[in-house]
Amino acid sequence: MWQHYLKIAWRNLTRDRAYTFLNISVLVIGMASFLLIGLYIKDEMSYDQYNDNSDRIYRIWTNLEAEGSGEQSASMSFPVANALEEAYPTYVDEAVRFFNMQSPFITMGRDSLRFNEPHVYFVDPEVFDVFTYKFIEGDRTALLDTHGVVLTRTMAVKYFGTTDVLGEEMYAESNIPVTVTGVVEDLPSSSHMPVDALISMYLIDRIFSEELTSSNWVWNPCWTYLLLKDEKCAADLEAKLPEFIAANYPELMRNRMHAYLMPLEDIHLNSHLQYEITANGYQENVRLFSIVGFFILIVACINYTNLATSRATRIAKEVGVSKVLGASRKELIFRFLGESVLTSTISIFASLVVVEVFLPLFNTLTGKDLVSASLFEPLNLVAVLAVAVGVGIVAGFYPAWMLSKLSPTVILSRSSKSTSGVRVRKALVLVQFCVALGLIIGTTVVNRQFDYLQSQDIGFDHEKLIMVPVKWDAARTYTEMREQLIASEAIENVTRMNDVVGVKHNMHEYNHTGLEESDYMYFASLITDEHFTETVGLEVIAGRALGQPGDDSAAVLVNETLVKQMGWGSPSEAIGKLFRTPQGKEVVVGVIKDFHFVSLSQQIQPFVLDVVKGAPEVFFTRYFCIRTKRGMEDEAIAELKKAWLKYHPSQPLDEFFLSDAINEAYRSQNTLRDLMAIFSIVAVAIACLGLFALSAFTAEQKTRELSIRRIIGASNSELFKVVAIDFVRMAVVGVLITAPVTYAVLYNWLQGFAYHVELDWMSFILVSLFGGALALLAVVFQAYKATRLDPIAALRYE
Repeated sequence: MWQHYLKIAWRNLTRDRAYTFLNISVLVIGMASFLLIGLYIKDEMSYDQYNDNSDRIYRIWTNLEAEGSGEQSASMSFPVANALEEAYPTYVDEAVRFFNMQSPFITMGRDSLRFNEPHVYFVDPEVFDVFTYKFIEGDRTALLDTHGVVLTRTMAVKYFGTTDVLGEEMYAESNIPVTVTGVVEDLPSSSHMPVDALISMYLIDRIFSEELTSSNWVWNPCWTYLLLKDEKCAADLEAKLPEFIAANYPELMRNRMHAYLMPLEDIHLNSHLQYEITANGYQENVRLFSIVGFFILIVACINYTNLATSRATRIAKEVGVSKVLGASRKELIFRFLGESVLTSTISIFASLVVVEVFLPLFNTLTGKDLVSASLFEPLNLVAVLAVAVGVGIVAGFYPAWMLSKLSPTVILSRSSKSTSGVRVRKALVLVQFCVALGLIIGTTVVNRQFDYLQSQDIGFDHEKLIMVPVKWDAARTYTEMREQLIASEAIENVTRMNDVVGVKHNMHEYNHTGLEESDYMYFASLITDEHFTETVGLEVIAGRALGQPGDDSAAVLVNETLVKQMGWGSPSEAIGKLFRTPQGKEVVVGVIKDFHFVSLSQQIQPFVLDVVKGAPEVFFTRYFCIRTKRGMEDEAIAELKKAWLKYHPSQPLDEFFLSDAINEAYRSQNTLRDLMAIFSIVAVAIACLGLFALSAFTAEQKTRELSIRRIIGASNSELFKVVAIDFVRMAVVGVLITAPVTYAVLYNWLQGFAYHVELDWMSFILVSLFGGALALLAVVFQAYKATRLDPIAALRYE
């Protein structure tokens, strides 16, 4: 029976090629868009699931509630891992730490070959018992060697040209000898923690004192992961963490610190803490793309349904003859559903070709490394075929039901050209229009918001600043290099800092007058020097800048927000206020105008610029910052390379412009904007095709009416009105439905931003008029054809 239905379906598809081509084209566009979005969502939601024990791995994080800004940290202190293992052996199988020296890179080398590697970590040897690494050379005991390093395949080939490198010697941090004890496959891109090399944590004792790594519970530079006995015991262990904090942390932190466990699989989309290993994704983006993909598929289904019902009058007599010959309604429904499913199946395979063609461009836009081959994995292929069958049934059900219910007498009579189903078609086109209009409005607001964020004055001029990541050896030569650099005509000033201003910062503890001696409040801060405000271009609104004699560890600058939060009155009244820090007593010598020391996604918080001299100065120097003269950036980089080669000939130089780093902070937002625009255009194109098809059907249904009107003297404008008036009404109704709903959704979305554009009804009206104009444009051609109608020929045809 099904073979018979398929033969009839194939015959109908090949007989009406124009109709088939239009239907399949729309479905292919809709399905290809849906599959691309599906690949993106699947990748986002599959982060870290390649680990065999992913359901039992948790990262521990803390929330330190304190005056000032507090701290929500993804990283922990060194002793936490071992202490948790010893305290709760019934819950914890293994605990491992990842440490990157709190540096943007680790310098790795072999002979004269040197590179600054951003994804190298010192780790505990048990890391391979917790996370899944596929060994090419060596085994899971590789890091029990106190000088062992495990390379990924890419790193091994980069330094040695082969993966057969066991026993080869390398250097970490330029002068620490390490031995290659293992080579593993590159990690999948769906890892929240990219890894190029892992070095034995035993070496840390050579770099830091044992006191700092074994008993310091305040400094928290390690990302700490736990492999639990069972995922069900996570809640029980989390309930024990308050007593763990009380037993181990200093008294000043015990009552303010709360520790939590975060499932490994949740980190990428749900963790946005301070000191994340890399920038994570956003659950909101996944939800948004899910909705967009669903809507595009629905719009494509509606388009198919409308085309199928508008075609119904052409095949109505065939249906009538089938009924007269004994075909049951059930058989007719199966027949039309078979044609619909066949169409959608052809479309899904054609869409796979489209996905293959456009996937490289999609990867470029999203920064992903997606492969279409994953769609042919057994479970995914079943899902793809299920989409094809589901679309075929959903899109074809109404036409099948409508045609199968008609009486043969009515079908074979002159009334076979009835208007049955017109209201349903109009309702479906209205839904299409609402979806397309909503996406147009949403894309417009998303663009406005992200343009607003990236065009705002962040409080300093970042366009001419060059950042140079440095290690301790380079930090020791800061004074000499600075003198050489500022002697250049291309360079205005040079400063140093411990983080990238405008992108990230650290939290430091401060005690002020009125607090208990053992109590601290935590503020966002940068450790820098007396040249910072001048180099970066911050405005001092009260007091003075740093740089006078005696400005060593005794002088700080604070921002306006800190002054307000502390209740110090006006900025001038804050001058002379005292702080006490681990470095000693410090005094506020100036107040700087608020500036955005992180992206505009966060409100400006209290902020401190601190100066550290002596031995800690080297430890806190992670970046040199160079202010170039306008138009002389190339000359400044040439001078930088000359100075770097003089002082550090064996170390790689990896300079970058601060503006590039700040723009990178908005990369995920730009991706969202680009994809929203692309898929909105797709949805609008499909909706316009639907309007075009329905207007063609409407014009055909009104052929007799239009001919008679022309014969009795109707003008072209009157004929145009007859064809277009229903679509104008539909556009007006669509605007009235879509505008308030979209307004409410976008208003809630904007509340997630610390700074955002204001929604105004005028912009909604303008965008709605644009959408209405697109809808009208889709029917203009058919209306124009109606005005050119030859009434005599049309009536003969009727």
